[in-house]
Amino acid sequence: MKKGRYILLLSILTALFLIHVPEIDSADPEEANRMYAMAKKAYEDGFLDLSISEFEKYLATYPTGEKRDRVLFYLGEIFLTQGKFSRAKGSLIKLKEEFPASPLVERAILALAFSLFEQKEFSQA
Repeated sequence: MKKGRYILLLSILTALFLIHVPEIDSADPEEANRMYAMAKKAYEDGFLDLSISEFEKYLATYPTGEKRDRVLFYLGEIFLTQGKFSRAKGSLIKLKEEFPASPLVERAILALAFSLFEQKEFSQA
């Protein structure tokens, strides 16, 4: 009897959750641009933790978004500023590998070299 109630309760909660979760259209360029602009503004205003959160949300929501290279670059810059060299390295390497033709790659390589130097990974820098 308890098992039946548990399954019923779980089914009801699942249905309510699915009904109330708004769907994000990951193909909506206006929403993608708005999300990017908000994250960039937070970065420019010095709200780095908020900008990280928003940039990461952009990457999760728009994995093939047109501003993905810029988002990876900004994340790398923010992590460098915060002394999170390992995370900076991850973002910058991803930018370099996924967008070799991006105009940001040269700056990313310099930032990556700095990150590697700070981590005392001299042979890779």
